[in-house]
Amino acid sequence: MPDHIVQHLSEESTVDELLDAIEQKMKADPLLNPHKRKEHLGHYSWTTNQIADALQIPREALTIRQLVDCETQFKDYVDRRQISQSAKVMLRSYRNNIIREAKQLGPYAEQYAFEQEWQCLRETVKGLPAGPAIVRDAIERKLHMGEYSDAVLEDWGRKMLKKGRGYRYVISRKSAFRGAVRRAGLAVRLPLLRTKPAPSFRVSARRLPQWLRHDIALMIGNMRVEARFDLRRFPWSSARGLVLRFQELVGFHENLVRLPRTSSLEQLVSESNVRKFVLFLYEDRGWKRHSIRVCVNRIANALSYHPELCTTDFSWIKLCVQELPEDDDTDIAPTFDGREVLLDDLASIPAKIRAKQEALAITDPRVKAWLVVK
Repeated sequence: MPDHIVQHLSEESTVDELLDAIEQKMKADPLLNPHKRKEHLGHYSWTTNQIADALQIPREALTIRQLVDCETQFKDYVDRRQISQSAKVMLRSYRNNIIREAKQLGPYAEQYAFEQEWQCLRETVKGLPAGPAIVRDAIERKLHMGEYSDAVLEDWGRKMLKKGRGYRYVISRKSAFRGAVRRAGLAVRLPLLRTKPAPSFRVSARRLPQWLRHDIALMIGNMRVEARFDLRRFPWSSARGLVLRFQELVGFHENLVRLPRTSSLEQLVSESNVRKFVLFLYEDRGWKRHSIRVCVNRIANALSYHPELCTTDFSWIKLCVQELPEDDDTDIAPTFDGREVLLDDLASIPAKIRAKQEALAITDPRVKAWLVVK
């Protein structure tokens, strides 16, 4: 295709000029059937007329910039049209095809080449939850694949937290993205992104020492008995969570620190071991201070149900967590303000219900019950 046809195209060029360039490109393709070429150009011309009608401007004045920026307006126009659903799909598809041609031929050629660099990764994460969003975020930052790093992925996670997503959602999506890159063999194209999973430090429940398994079962049994006396449930998830915490503590103690095996629970939860464990979770694994506090508090609470350690003072465990820096949640906290109710506001609800009942002079108990439900 002659270079002068491409060089004069810009964002302010008309779509008719773009269609002429597309026609010249098709004519230069020896494998394209002339009948197919005429059919494609006819569809593109029809779509251009519809876009001009949607923008309420003459077709001759329609520019490439307007073609690219009219997505919402054109979608509303197509939805209002009294045409078949297949025709609506065709209109959207042909508009996308024209924009694709504009990216290849005219002012968006550089952007098209940039997006094509990420196409292989786009195909890899196509069915992955939040995978396309991560790639789209990288493209919006104008980053090449070789420039994408862990810091950029962490920044995407902070953006999701600001939008109201939870920590579990962000962590699982980042982990799934890294795994998809690793399995697709694209790690060499993303050298600054850590794709190799961190070595697991948690031991399986079967590898726990027999004496520790006995102590954990004893503590869980005592917690269940107290729950029954208090007429509350002790769910299986709480017991499973406690076992996981001890699996992590034992794995850290034996696999990473490589300390000699302990023979008692008191040695395992000594102050030096727990302090090292807390620092490991914060510095090496990147846990939030809140998550670490939940982890170690669950262990400390369970120790209060051990018959031999129930009188031991484990208040130093909370001090270990307090020594860590505060979580930087200044941008995330306002997202959850609407879900919190002050205790004073909650306590004033019965008085408001009674006042409403007295104002309406209601005596029927069924109507009063409906007021409570509302």
